[in-house]
Amino acid sequence: MKHIRTLDGVRGFAVIIVMLFHLEIPGFSLGWVGVPLFFCLSGFLITGILLEQKQQPFKEYLGGFLLNRLLRIFPLFYAYLLVNYLFLKATGQSAAGYIWFILYLQNLYIGITGTTPGFVIQTWSLAAEEQFYWLWPLAIFFLKERVMVKVFIPLIIFSLLARSFIYHASGNNPYMFNATLLSCTDALILGALFAKIKDYKSAPRVAFWMLLAGIALSAYAVITTGLSAFWLPSGWVGKCGYLPTSMAMVFTAIIFYVYHWDKHAISNPLARVLENKFLVYTGKISYGLYMWHLACFFAITVIGRKFGVDNHSLIFFIIALLFTYLVSTLSYYLFEVHFLKLKRKARRTVTSPNGIVL
Repeated sequence: MKHIRTLDGVRGFAVIIVMLFHLEIPGFSLGWVGVPLFFCLSGFLITGILLEQKQQPFKEYLGGFLLNRLLRIFPLFYAYLLVNYLFLKATGQSAAGYIWFILYLQNLYIGITGTTPGFVIQTWSLAAEEQFYWLWPLAIFFLKERVMVKVFIPLIIFSLLARSFIYHASGNNPYMFNATLLSCTDALILGALFAKIKDYKSAPRVAFWMLLAGIALSAYAVITTGLSAFWLPSGWVGKCGYLPTSMAMVFTAIIFYVYHWDKHAISNPLARVLENKFLVYTGKISYGLYMWHLACFFAITVIGRKFGVDNHSLIFFIIALLFTYLVSTLSYYLFEVHFLKLKRKARRTVTSPNGIVL
């Protein structure tokens, strides 16, 4: 699948709303939906690549995919874990549960305990996604093309039901509702579904009706629950647990249309907005932004206190975001880019898209 600049803008938009949510900026209580957006985009792009490479010998197919994932995701993840660990030790804080993070099982640890050692809570989505990709390449390789859609749709429904079951079985634990692999599978497979049907004649019509249904369900959830309830999972999961799925329907439809407009050279106002240089650049460094932003926000909070700066003031928001962009830019060009070069050199079969895959 060729690189689509507009999808970098989608990725940039996703990480921006996540950061604004974590800054607790008024009006952005739904900013966490940037994570399901990442999942939809990941499912669409990665599955598209896997489908293109499906005819390769299995060893090359799987080895190429795993090598690309390793070189893109692991270096920054483990570097960040090391920095966070050193911070915990330097400040005398506990690193209890760190083995879960090292083993990429932190989504379960966070779901069970509701706590994290330091500034690593955002990494739950990385764990859920990597667990998905331990299995998904095998499913794509061994499934017959003609049955994929028939398998994907029941899996999406199963994920929605499983999320509800996990929530109730865990004693109404809102973190388990969100953080397990099964809780995230619907968004990933919705993206995968449209990677499979993206060139079907019926795809634009299917995307249109899915978009309308997703908007209607999401709007109903927000109106009946109240926007302020979405700052914490405990405020909404028991009332509108379908919201992540309905938002994933909206996002997947938009991702499909971005692909469709690019393929057919269709000019569209939304596409032009997403091709904005700032959004595209944000998408380029979005993995770093996602990893570093909580630590950066904390650093600016500590410094701001010494100067009497309120961490809910406009000046704080601006400085925190600028500092995060600076750190993430340095992270990309001084660290991540070297592994991206290795990935390009080592690439034999599977090419994963530039930017964050969450």
